[in-house]
Amino acid sequence: QVSGEVIELRRQLVPGSFFPQGETLLKIDPTDYRLTVQQMAGEVAKVEAELQLEQGKQLVARREYELLGELVSEEEKSLMLRQPQLDTLKASLDTARVHLEQARIDLGRTQITAPFNAVVQSRNVNLGTRVTPSSTLATLIGTDVYWVEVSVPTSQLRWIDLPRQEREKGSPVRVYDEAAWGKNAYRTGQVIRLAATVEQEGRMARLLVEVNDPLARHSENAGQPVMLAGAYVRVEISGKGVDSAAAFAPGLIHEGSNVWIMNGDGRLEIRPVDILFRGRDEVLIENGIAEGERLVVSDLPAPVEGMQLRLQESADQNSDGLKPPVERNGRP
Repeated sequence: QVSGEVIELRRQLVPGSFFPQGETLLKIDPTDYRLTVQQMAGEVAKVEAELQLEQGKQLVARREYELLGELVSEEEKSLMLRQPQLDTLKASLDTARVHLEQARIDLGRTQITAPFNAVVQSRNVNLGTRVTPSSTLATLIGTDVYWVEVSVPTSQLRWIDLPRQEREKGSPVRVYDEAAWGKNAYRTGQVIRLAATVEQEGRMARLLVEVNDPLARHSENAGQPVMLAGAYVRVEISGKGVDSAAAFAPGLIHEGSNVWIMNGDGRLEIRPVDILFRGRDEVLIENGIAEGERLVVSDLPAPVEGMQLRLQESADQNSDGLKPPVERNGRP
């Protein structure tokens, strides 16, 4: 916010270094700003002295007015008591004090400090560099929290707890970066906001997930994987619970919302079901299939309603020469 030459630069001000809030990063030559403070302080003292003199003149003018003993208009009385001169000096004193305060602020701005707990992303100046208010000195990233922007289908929003007030908690989230951390390592966070608009291209809803201490700087997070700003990650969001549903592999759902059932006559029944949720690894079915029914898990090249089916033969055949049907039991 000020101009000048960089005269002091922390050696640690390099990409990847950490700085706590308030720690000095660099200093700009304060000479001109220190002189301006002195100049503005002198201007305040000058106007204060002039105001004291004017207040003395005010006393003399009031005595003369009282000795005069004449009735005059309010405007004439104000002029006789030197009220305009007093108002002018008071305004001048206020202005001088504002200029002095601004000069002190500018002097303080020659010392650049970290505005928050941060890690350095980039540095753009060196010793001797002349900077202006439009110059970028360094780019910092806050280390207290990271936000992960997550794209989800709008149809799945009803399963996610979205906080509507500041103190409400959203759905818990696990963040995975298998390329950097391995398969089983993750960081935890929570949904904090739903963006007001969908993506321009995919038309997906956008969620913000907040992860505290993403760089594992605090002792309670020691040993946790470190998140990298700008990295692509995978997230698992814990959705709302359901009273009863059956979970099936996505490959067992055909033509959008049909399952294949082997009925009591050994024939194929193509049955529509009510799908509650579609995930990457499983599909939850709410209605359409009963416990104990035989689900066809083999791939049928040309399925036709009512076609005859037989159970898969294997080495451990039962007494009838048939293997019991393979069933996928849903979980509650």
